[in-house]
Amino acid sequence: MRLVVEEIREERSVSVPFDLNEPWARKAVAHGMDASPASLEGHLEVSRSGVNVRVTGALSASATVQCARCTVPVSITIEAPVDLAYVPVTVPEGGHPEEKQLEEDELDLGFYTDGALDLADVLSEAVALELPIQVVCEDTSSCEARTAALLAASAPDVGHPAFQALRSFSR
Repeated sequence: MRLVVEEIREERSVSVPFDLNEPWARKAVAHGMDASPASLEGHLEVSRSGVNVRVTGALSASATVQCARCTVPVSITIEAPVDLAYVPVTVPEGGHPEEKQLEEDELDLGFYTDGALDLADVLSEAVALELPIQVVCEDTSSCEARTAALLAASAPDVGHPAFQALRSFSR
């Protein structure tokens, strides 16, 4: 869902509720979570000051993903506030955006192009910012046992072919 920035009135924000029935929101959250969401609801408030756009709101989503260690299904739920700022990409007359070193106060900014903000990108970014780096099982001892069993089952017993001749010396 794209919002044309100039159509957002400065004195009034645009409210965008969303849930699983909104295909753009479902797809954006699936991209951010790397899994199809089982539940999704929230709202975004989009406001503008000149060319600067601020998106606030809240989201709640859940999905089932694989544990990063033992690969069993793990349910994750995120409930997060959304507070993101966007500015337009500046394109010089040559037609290509110029590369520049960002200053510290610019690191929290997102960018929009062609005068429009893609709310699917906003939602996907908000979800990705809330996820842990790795999703793992809550029961760590069971997870470690499953991981050890997976590693043992998949570990080749032969080793590198160049060292096969040395096996006879170790016996």
